[in-house]
Amino acid sequence: MNKKNNGKGIYIHIPFCKYICNYCDFNKFYIQNQPVDEYIDCLIKELENINPTHNILTLYIGGGTPSSLNTMQLEKLFQALHKKINIKNLQEFSFEANPEDLTKEKVTILYKYGVNRVSMGVQTLNDELLKIIGRGHKEEDVICAIRNLKEIGIENINVDLMCALPNQTMEDLYNSMKKIVECDITHISCYSLILEQRTKLYNQVKSKQVILPTNEVEEKMYEAVIKFLISKGYNQYEISNFSRKNYESIHNTNYWKNMEYYGFGAGAHGYIDGKRYSNHGVVKFYNKHIEEKNNAKRTEEKVTINQQIEEEFFLGLRLLDGINLQDIDKKYNINSNKLYKKVIEKNIKLGYLKLENNILKLTYKGLFYGNDVFADFLL
Repeated sequence: MNKKNNGKGIYIHIPFCKYICNYCDFNKFYIQNQPVDEYIDCLIKELENINPTHNILTLYIGGGTPSSLNTMQLEKLFQALHKKINIKNLQEFSFEANPEDLTKEKVTILYKYGVNRVSMGVQTLNDELLKIIGRGHKEEDVICAIRNLKEIGIENINVDLMCALPNQTMEDLYNSMKKIVECDITHISCYSLILEQRTKLYNQVKSKQVILPTNEVEEKMYEAVIKFLISKGYNQYEISNFSRKNYESIHNTNYWKNMEYYGFGAGAHGYIDGKRYSNHGVVKFYNKHIEEKNNAKRTEEKVTINQQIEEEFFLGLRLLDGINLQDIDKKYNINSNKLYKKVIEKNIKLGYLKLENNILKLTYKGLFYGNDVFADFLL
């Protein structure tokens, strides 16, 4: 199986935010006084590096907060994308947004330029919890954003929710899920809060200004999410992702299937022609390198066969369909049952994995200990 002949994805990073969430450790910058227009120009210049363009399957604009761009900046970026790529041929064109940014004007621009999937960072519909984690929207903004998207014709909407937030109760979690399901949303992602160093929340927890739920409560919350969303007709197809039928995220699924993709923008990562690379993260360095060298790569390395095999397992096992060992053996000319004999036997014994008809997948119990399982597959 030659990856070079496969379709590819494009990820575009917009690192600007109108405010910085207390828990966020992504590559982002407060938008005020940033050279945003110059950044868009550099992105457009970097996009010229795509060759060929006929095999692009998905396009994902993430951040940061892409919706923090003004309408002129959005139009400029979208027009450049239309010149470079046949948007009509895309299987999926996703755009990340904050609910309060999804005005009728911005939603109209998204629709005009072919965005067919919008992913909203909602986290919770409890206004008090939103304040604690530093979000800039309220419940009413979420409801308004969903209405605006549907009225213009964008039906494929993902809502990001979080569990194990400071002061969050099980009742809070259920209320948020119920209200989102009532809005007839096609896709829901639900992540446990990860406490990252270099964040405001980390310092607040350290100084005991806020208290996080225990690991036991976090596990109960995750279990509640799975049971509730499945009972409402959603299919859990990945550890943290649930969708209505045929609304799985194509871009992210291709990533978990270890397919190749371009990464454009400050701090973006890509995987092309068997090489993984990352761009300079600081906006001024990114802009400088694009202007002077026409690329902003900070690191680039050839992925070894062993690394490729590892990635097939620890990315592929995130998907609840699991991975086909026969396909992997054929692809890499290995015997994975032999290579990973002890690891597979150990995790089957622990009840984390099951192996049926050459398909290796996480069990229900294994969903809760996924990271431990994935770590075992590092050669």
